[in-house]
Amino acid sequence: MKTDAMPNRGFTLTELMIVVSIIGIIAAIAYPSYLGQVRKSRRSDAQSALLRTAQVLERCHTEYNVYNNKSCPAIDNTDNTKLAAAYTTTDGNYYTISATTLTSTAFTLEAAPQGDQANDKCGTLTYNHIGTKGLKSASSGMTVSDCW
Repeated sequence: MKTDAMPNRGFTLTELMIVVSIIGIIAAIAYPSYLGQVRKSRRSDAQSALLRTAQVLERCHTEYNVYNNKSCPAIDNTDNTKLAAAYTTTDGNYYTISATTLTSTAFTLEAAPQGDQANDKCGTLTYNHIGTKGLKSASSGMTVSDCW
């Protein structure tokens, strides 16, 4: 009696474990890179918030001849050395914007990372009234051109 047996089809447990191991290795390499790219894109949110706030302050300087006039929309109504609440965070709340210097003749703005964004290698971004971009608390080896 002759029977045509079907050949075994499928995968062995060893083959499946090799595939799972390869996927794990690829994920271990790709995930940190993915997080770095996410942080970099969030950094652009901070950059645009700093530049947007600086632009408002420059318009105020043009109109009132000082940066910290209380009529300026970017200035706090009760304390002209602070920013108004609408200008203190980025759209995604990944950075807090503050004015470390806000006088009649000068300003320095900082964007400090919040939450997971604090793991960004660039740390706190700065921008001042003469257009100088800078870093505060960046990881070693990071330069302004890397982060801006």
